[in-house]
Amino acid sequence: MHPHEARVRELLAAIGRCDGEMVAACYHEEIFFSDAIFPSLRGEDALKRLARIAPYVFDLSIGIESVTGDEDRK
Repeated sequence: MHPHEARVRELLAAIGRCDGEMVAACYHEEIFFSDAIFPSLRGEDALKRLARIAPYVFDLSIGIESVTGDEDRK
């Protein structure tokens, strides 16, 4: 399995479990995040925000039918 495919699977599984820490861990450390309350967060601040809100925002069920990844499709 390509590392990009594995990362997408990790992210979707973490969302399905409402695991905010793992959701944040799946993003790049230079992430840019914006929402209505925090319109411009970068890096560690953005990752902390994602970890805090994920259990509330991502309360949903996810099924994976097909995931692929390679060096050209990131």
